[in-house]
Amino acid sequence: MGKGKSRNPEAFNLLVMTDEVDQRIYNDHIKENFKDVDLLISCGDLPFYYLEFVIDSLNRPMYFVHGNHDPKVELSSAGEKKQPWGAENLDNQVVCHKGLILAGFEGCLSYSSGLYEYSQFQMWIKVLRIVPKLVINK
Repeated sequence: MGKGKSRNPEAFNLLVMTDEVDQRIYNDHIKENFKDVDLLISCGDLPFYYLEFVIDSLNRPMYFVHGNHDPKVELSSAGEKKQPWGAENLDNQVVCHKGLILAGFEGCLSYSSGLYEYSQFQMWIKVLRIVPKLVINK
């Protein structure tokens, strides 16, 4: 954030999604039902087609992280995709969106052999790497 900019976030209406496709969102009335939403957040384990539907329908920015059940790539008619079209991956990132500081970590602590699972040590490394970015944006 540059000098002179307010660090007080504006009031936001967020649509936060995770784990399951929600028919209250994934329908023909999404524009009317969520017309006041300013920012989209996906916390993982959702198919890319669903997230792209939301982005396309609401025409709002989306930040996302991969969930512990996400595949490495998702196949579509356009080929292999590593993330939903139009969404910004927040893993190991800190972004300031109109004064609102967002940071993200993909996956979860390891409990099986999943793609986006991390040991306690690996998670601490992720946290330690992001701290300087958080301090700069505090």
